[in-house]
Amino acid sequence: MRYLYLLALSCCLFISACQPPEKTPEAVVKEYLTAIDNFDTAAAAALMTDSEAARQMLENMKLYEGKMSPEAKTEYRNKKRNYTFGKAVISGNTSSMLVTNKDAEFTIRITFNLKQQNGEWKVDNFSADY
Repeated sequence: MRYLYLLALSCCLFISACQPPEKTPEAVVKEYLTAIDNFDTAAAAALMTDSEAARQMLENMKLYEGKMSPEAKTEYRNKKRNYTFGKAVISGNTSSMLVTNKDAEFTIRITFNLKQQNGEWKVDNFSADY
């Protein structure tokens, strides 16, 4: 009986070790910013909720990218970003997080709002102050 208990415990530990760790809101925001800074709208979409606001943000990204020349896209991708990531504040299934980007002479403050959707943190919307 003792061996059966040890076998069951070992199986539980093995199964839980094989589960990928849940992405934190901070990790999702960092991954999202990397995606949009590289015009990877598919990766950005995978990190967003299915809300109307999120869909509109994605469409705006596509429109912005579509108006840029190949040279401007390359310059944008290569531009160094100076992000400072705040700590996510979690309340139930929502989270907010402040990110600042020191860009040239001014600092942009971006507030990200995330929601849990199907057990995963997703960007629901954001607002920026210049």
